[in-house]
Amino acid sequence: MLRSQVIIQLVAFSLALAVLLRHRKIGLGMLLLANLTGISRVYVGHHYPFDVLGSVIVGMLVS
Repeated sequence: MLRSQVIIQLVAFSLALAVLLRHRKIGLGMLLLANLTGISRVYVGHHYPFDVLGSVIVGMLVS
């Protein structure tokens, strides 16, 4: 079961991909911020890498 923080990451990544399809520059910026958020959560030990990777995969499938 995905925790609520991973769901937030999932929504951020999905939204960034959706915006990327319409507005390339804004979408790239949002995608960068979503990826940095995921990396920072792993770096500080808040999540396991596969939690974040799972949310990225689901986000790509949803968007």
